[in-house]
Amino acid sequence: MVSTPLEQTVTRHQLLDSLSDDVADSGPTIITVSGVSGSGKSTIAELLARRFNGAYLEADHTHIGLAKLLELHGAENHDLIETYDYELVAKLAAELATGNSVQIPQYDFATAERTPTLREIKPRESGVVVVDGLYASELERVIGDKQRAEKKLKLKHVFVDTPLYVSVIRRILRDCSLDRDSQTHREVTFSDEGSLAYMVNTAIPTYLNSDYSRKFDYIAR
Repeated sequence: MVSTPLEQTVTRHQLLDSLSDDVADSGPTIITVSGVSGSGKSTIAELLARRFNGAYLEADHTHIGLAKLLELHGAENHDLIETYDYELVAKLAAELATGNSVQIPQYDFATAERTPTLREIKPRESGVVVVDGLYASELERVIGDKQRAEKKLKLKHVFVDTPLYVSVIRRILRDCSLDRDSQTHREVTFSDEGSLAYMVNTAIPTYLNSDYSRKFDYIAR
């Protein structure tokens, strides 16, 4: 899904070692992990957060909510970049990287709305923040050169490039009742039939038309 020079492409095992040199003694560092739903980006993001003792920030929880999504776009598409508040994600990530605790909204996948509860995330001494999101590299644009210089932030961007058919199968298994006892199962607003229809009619076309052409530091395959 992403075209990139060969030297930017690494295996998932090589990614940890490659990022180690970037993160070592580099001060406040934000690592974004992007990829389609079901690509394995959350698994990799959590692994990176553990490896570098970093704070873990899920962009999913900044979902604007179904009611607002329908109001703004007239359709239920949870895979649009506009579905998530990346301005808020960037603000939270920058605060965490520079040593400040933050309060993040909590999104309920079963109702497709934010809950009234906020969750506190505390910074780590490492100054590392790992951001997990469909379009997490959007932070490059949102934060910008001025804020990066003022806060002495370092940004590194990872794209998890899993074949789309693999990601789709994983998502179907996760969101449908086919594997309800699995640890990865997630209750969503759709019925099983609705989930399948959403994948075919909405999610897959959205991914195929999404712009993932921005530069990433690493493509994990």
